[in-house]
Amino acid sequence: MNKLDTFEEDILDAYENGAPVSKKPVHDLQTELEKRLAAFEAKPEEGYSWEEVKALLKDGSWRTV
Repeated sequence: MNKLDTFEEDILDAYENGAPVSKKPVHDLQTELEKRLAAFEAKPEEGYSWEEVKALLKDGSWRTV
């Protein structure tokens, strides 16, 4: 598991438990998140809804999408 996977799991856990996410991503993670946001903003129709993301994460199929 890489740093980004761990960070994503921490965010999902915090969100589901209603806790604020207090971790600040390190520079590499921040850069990756900014890259992903830019890609989403360029083509939002290619993204997934939060409900789809949660379902994919919970059943483990997100790695095959």
